[in-house]
Amino acid sequence: MEEKDQLKNNDIGENADINLKDDSKNLLVERKGKILGTLVMAIIVFIVTVLSFIFMRNNFTAVYAVMAMFWGYFSADCFPKFMANKDKTYLFSGILYAVASIGSLVAFIISVF
Repeated sequence: MEEKDQLKNNDIGENADINLKDDSKNLLVERKGKILGTLVMAIIVFIVTVLSFIFMRNNFTAVYAVMAMFWGYFSADCFPKFMANKDKTYLFSGILYAVASIGSLVAFIISVF
């Protein structure tokens, strides 16, 4: 009887509900942070692109660099989703984003030299 009471009142059993609530709260906060981070990055990319087109008419070096980072971010975001869900749309999207990122990086390197 004492063993059952000890198992019932151990730290894992008492804190299981609290740990689940903390984990779900952390996941929710991480998700909101990721959405906010993506939104802020998209706004920065838009501002840099527009200002580059307005003020640097013949020099798109900044646009290429920002676009390489932008597409690289989304590419890196897709691959863990594919590994977790095994959904091929994430793999396909990740590959396309990676190709766009590499293309923008090559264009940046060419424009620098």
